[in-house]
Amino acid sequence: MTGITGANAARFLAVIKAEMQDGFDLEESAQGLTVQYLSNLMLTPAQRFYKIGLLLERSYNEAGEEGRLPGDFAAILYDQQMSAQETRSAAQYFYRTFLGFEVMETSKKLTRDFFLFTREFITGRDLDTEKKLDLNDALRVMVKSDQTLTLSSSEYADSYLAFDEDTRDDYLQFMQSKGFPAQAINKDASLLGSLLKRRKVKFTSDVTLTAPADQFKDLIQIEESSADSTLVRIKGKLRSEE
Repeated sequence: MTGITGANAARFLAVIKAEMQDGFDLEESAQGLTVQYLSNLMLTPAQRFYKIGLLLERSYNEAGEEGRLPGDFAAILYDQQMSAQETRSAAQYFYRTFLGFEVMETSKKLTRDFFLFTREFITGRDLDTEKKLDLNDALRVMVKSDQTLTLSSSEYADSYLAFDEDTRDDYLQFMQSKGFPAQAINKDASLLGSLLKRRKVKFTSDVTLTAPADQFKDLIQIEESSADSTLVRIKGKLRSEE
């Protein structure tokens, strides 16, 4: 749909993705109640999973050889699966493939991407368990530290992956394939929240252990690991079951 909005009568283009529904309309008159069947309803209170993309014209400029300037427009996206803190759940097929939108790369988003992408690389790498735990520890310390104001994939690679040149190079290529900037970014860990406070380890048997991230090594000791079992020592007595 297209239209105008606001005191300045700004033009907009909107696209809505929603499933059609059926329903009934109830009217009361002197003769009684009339129930009318309605088809092709949309955006009813019962429908939650709809998506809206809106392109709002901020200012008008003549189109140049390459078309209009990006700054002429504001791109706005609504997706029930997305929040102000978490954008990864938004349907990429709608906002990226269909609309051509990209989520704005703020310092918050880039810091979160750095943490999640690096953790994904560590998880998928063929390394022993103890080494993976150490690398994840280093990642958390790097993101949480107040001593530095920036993050970069090359800094992490040089500081913690220098033990193996192939691993270091593969990590840098992995981050590049994810579209993460090669240059340093401003650090803002406000979107990571509980990911930095709690640490979780999962086993192939679908068992999960969680502990405070800054005390993990003091509370949980992985003493022995084989192909099908792991010996873990946990500080503290069993208190309850949830």
